Parts: sequence; structure tokens; C-alpha cells
Amino acid sequence: DDFHFADTIGNLFGFTAWLYFFYATTKKKYNPIKVILIGILLFTAYEFLAFWGTTDIYDILATLLSAFLNYIFLAFFKIEFISETVTFN
Repeated sequence: DDFHFADTIGNLFGFTAWLYFFYATTKKKYNPIKVILIGILLFTAYEFLAFWGTTDIYDILATLLSAFLNYIFLAFFKIEFISETVTFN
């Protein structure tokens, strides 16, 4: 038993990949809280669409955990994404 890690690894790391891909492909400065909330909404909506009948509460919890950890990371290191650069304050 791997405590659902094999089931949720896609959401754990997929949310992080989506977040930084979003910032890498946009030219504007966005509030990280708003972007994280939009990501939570998108990932959760995808889970409830259940194209393959695989809606899983653990995937939703993994998305929330990933969002929380990414927010802590961004807040702790005071990372701002501006234009095409990343600045550390």
C-alpha cells in the first residue's frame, strides 16, 4: 500500500507543472493567489468531468495539497513572475 501516492502523483506534480508553465507563457504579472485558485478550479472540474469514470477524492486532495505547497514556496521565497523574468526579492 503506497497511501494512494501512485494514484495522485499526476495531480501532485501536474499542478506544479501547470502553474509554472502558465507563468512561463504569459507576459503579464498575475497575482499568485488568483492563478492558484484558477488552477484548483480547473483541476477539480476536470476530476468531476470524469471522462473515464475515474473521479477520485484523493486526486482532488492532492491538487489542494500541491496548491498549498506551491503557495508556501512562492510566499517563502517571495518569488514574483514579471514579464519574461523571475525575480527573487
